[in-house]
Amino acid sequence: GAIINRVYDSLQRFRGRLGVIWKTWLLSLCVHIIGVGVGYILILGLGFSPPDFLSFFVAWFISNFICSFAAFAAIGVGQILYGEIFLLMIGINYGADLATATQVIYILAKLPGLAAWLMSREYSAPLSQHAEKDVV
Repeated sequence: GAIINRVYDSLQRFRGRLGVIWKTWLLSLCVHIIGVGVGYILILGLGFSPPDFLSFFVAWFISNFICSFAAFAAIGVGQILYGEIFLLMIGINYGADLATATQVIYILAKLPGLAAWLMSREYSAPLSQHAEKDVV
């Protein structure tokens, strides 16, 4: 319930600024579309036989949407969901492998940011030393 309350409160703060919500939603949609393209390239790079792009687009989009909520359940949920969705929607049986490869790529892509954050923590003052008005 706390997550839903935070989402609701966040949206209420932008209630009168529909342009901001619209632009954010479009940016999110663009990121997901780019992700579909990268996933298709990943299939080609792994040597799997690629399905037609439109079917793949729909299956990937649905898998990512469901996994964005199911990620809180446990490790391995993505593999099960990708495997089932890709098998049911496009008849390919490597959806779980694709989910694992995607997760590895996401981790590798985020490592530079993690390293930068860890290094910045060494050289910055602890959060409790900042005045509360400076913390956003």
